[in-house]
Amino acid sequence: MKIKSIHRLLTFSECIYQRYLETQGSYRYAKILREINYKIEQEILQSITDFEVDDLESIFELLEHLQVWRMEWDHLNENESFKLDDSFKFSTIIPFPKKVNDVLRKYEI
Repeated sequence: MKIKSIHRLLTFSECIYQRYLETQGSYRYAKILREINYKIEQEILQSITDFEVDDLESIFELLEHLQVWRMEWDHLNENESFKLDDSFKFSTIIPFPKKVNDVLRKYEI
C-alpha cells in the first residue's frame, strides 16, 4: 500500500530535517530533503484515491505544504550557487501540517 510508503518517507524526511537543523541548515541536507519531499508528493498524487474522504483535508494540506516548499526551495537554489556545506535557509509560507502524522498512522495497521 502506497500510503504506508508515504508515512515511512515522511518519517525519514523528519530524520533528515533534524540533521538539517543540527548542521545549521546545510545545503547537503536541504538537498536530500528536497528529493524526499518530492518523492512524498509523487506518492500522494499516485495514491490519492486510497485515502478516506475524511482524511483528504489533511492530505491536501500536506500536499500544498510540499508543493509550496519545493517552489520556494527551487527559487532559492536557482538564484544562488551553493556548496554542500553552505547554509541553505528560507522560510516557507505554508507550515508543515502536524496533524497529518496522525492521519497517516491510521494506515499503518
